[in-house]
Amino acid sequence: MKNKGFIYIFTIIIISLLAVIFYFIYQSSYTSIQVAKNRQKKIQADYYAESLINLALGQDNFLENLKSYYEEAKSHKKGIEKRINPTIDISDLNDERIILKLWKTGEFKLESECTYKKINSKYGLEGTYINQAYKKKKAILNSSNIKNEDLNEIVQGFEKIKNSQADLNCKIFEIEGNYKIKDMGPFFKLYEEIELDNLEKEEVTKALISYRDIIYLKNGSIEIVGKIKFKNLFIVNGKIYNDNFRNEGVIYLDREGQINSPTNLKGYLIDPFDRAGSISVKLDETIINDYDKILPGYFKLQIKNLRSFGE
Repeated sequence: MKNKGFIYIFTIIIISLLAVIFYFIYQSSYTSIQVAKNRQKKIQADYYAESLINLALGQDNFLENLKSYYEEAKSHKKGIEKRINPTIDISDLNDERIILKLWKTGEFKLESECTYKKINSKYGLEGTYINQAYKKKKAILNSSNIKNEDLNEIVQGFEKIKNSQADLNCKIFEIEGNYKIKDMGPFFKLYEEIELDNLEKEEVTKALISYRDIIYLKNGSIEIVGKIKFKNLFIVNGKIYNDNFRNEGVIYLDREGQINSPTNLKGYLIDPFDRAGSISVKLDETIINDYDKILPGYFKLQIKNLRSFGE
């Protein structure tokens, strides 16, 4: 009887242990399956959150929107935020949103968030929308401080300006020949000096140029008469003469450009063909920013990184 009782108790213990083992195996398997399912859901949620970022970037007018928002961001030190409404219809995907953050310094950030089958995911992308070639803190932009690819893009952009193919909200005065220019109050007078039969000289006006117009010296020369402080974009492919050429703006020295005078530039000198010589330039970023709608390639989308907020 004692042996039978011992066997009975031992059997119960064995069965209980087996039950506990099978329970732990089942629980472990169930947990592993749930973890795998949740991991799969998380991967899918991250995929959709990243897709929202790509959806915003892929909009045809994304860069154009950044340009328009930039005007607003200029007056906000802490930047601005804009909500982008994504057009995406996927079952089990909820609460999707995209926030665009923009700073006047040229940086932007896209933040996306969504919930897929109760799993939340957040993604962020950082980048710049102002061409970093113009943000190098250099007064002179030339082959020594910019990649050839970026420099060539800027050169091609100026070719479009010269050929009137750029969409600009200002006048371009193309000059061919030898002329003089002098200050006439609200305008600069571009004129040719002709000697008459009586040996007197007559000024023949070619154009009246305002402070914001583009002066494109295609060939020939310009002699600056007197002391003039320009605030213009000069495209120089000829010669400029003056005792003291002063410009608070931008000078682009083209292939045949030459400035035969002491030159004080407050602003920016673009010298892709390394013809600047002894031109004195003081960098003024506010002046560069004033030419954001004129300088070719000023707005250029560049992506820095894309990451999950959960990483």
